[in-house]
Amino acid sequence: MNREAHPEHTRHCHKFLYLFIILTIQLILGIPILYAESGNWVNNESSITDQLPTKKITGNIVDINKIPIIGANIIEKGTTNGTITDIDGNFALEIGNNSVILISYIGYLDQEINTSGSSTFNITLLEDTKQLDEVVVVGYGTMRRSSLTGSISRVEAEKIEAFPSTNVLDAMQGQAAGIFITPSRQPGESPSIRIRGSRSLSAGNNPLLIIDGMPGSWDNLVSQDIASMEILKDAAATAIYGSRAANGVVLVTTKSASQGKLSIEVGSYIGINTYDFIKMQSAEKYAELIRDVMRYQTHGVMNKELWENTFIDTKKGMEMFNSTWAENYYENGINFDWQEALFNNSSLNQGHNISIANQTDKIGYWTCKLN
Repeated sequence: MNREAHPEHTRHCHKFLYLFIILTIQLILGIPILYAESGNWVNNESSITDQLPTKKITGNIVDINKIPIIGANIIEKGTTNGTITDIDGNFALEIGNNSVILISYIGYLDQEINTSGSSTFNITLLEDTKQLDEVVVVGYGTMRRSSLTGSISRVEAEKIEAFPSTNVLDAMQGQAAGIFITPSRQPGESPSIRIRGSRSLSAGNNPLLIIDGMPGSWDNLVSQDIASMEILKDAAATAIYGSRAANGVVLVTTKSASQGKLSIEVGSYIGINTYDFIKMQSAEKYAELIRDVMRYQTHGVMNKELWENTFIDTKKGMEMFNSTWAENYYENGINFDWQEALFNNSSLNQGHNISIANQTDKIGYWTCKLN
């Protein structure tokens, strides 16, 4: 007996076959699956990342002096997921379980930290100590000399300290190419410094002095306080500091104390300064000079015959000076060297300095006394 397919049964079979084909295509092509729930379409798509377990970590980043580091980078290794520290050095970041975070900040050594088993971290970054011959101060930061395109010279701090002078500019003479130091003729005035010559006839030509990132004065600088000195000599200086650096820039970094270590340094030097005097004529030689001059010319009431003798030995000749003291000065053979009386043959130059430095968790200081 033949059984005819029921229309309702045939319709359900066709519907089931249709759904089976649609699901197969979705699985092959990865098309999101939509299904109806209480009259609303719901997307069942989810990424593998969303399905991985995550956790929230928090922490604080400071330096060796317990000072918060602002703007330090915290990045989940292998991803672009990251954040930075706030004004107090705190941070919070959502990362995957057992992830490794990378901590970095300019001037400090990078750190990698495994977050397994912990969600709170107190991190101390160590300074990246660079050798002065590899890293130079440029404007508001540092860079390697091999990467620097501008013209820069460096004066060794040891050479400045070794020079027996209390004036830093005197100690800089001949220490860097293109730097000209000219002593001042005014009492108590500091020497002038020129970088690659003068650029103006009326305006100032002195370079800009930057001490630890702030404009300063040569009078406030002591040789024993200098840790490094760089000199910017071209347009790179103007690009960083503007028109004030048109004559060049001298960047000075002063010494700083070591953490937890009290240091006391004592130094002194003694030297002798000598002067080159102008060679002067004696009274006798001066009279002979006047005689030689008057042999060839006559001025006013001067009588040429009075100067014909090869040696002035009469009071008649001395009357031409018209002065009693000149006559006695010549006859008695008295000569007085005023240069030697005023300046002496030499002067003693000496300097003594003492510096005390220390660095603790709360305070750091460096003090220097120079006499």
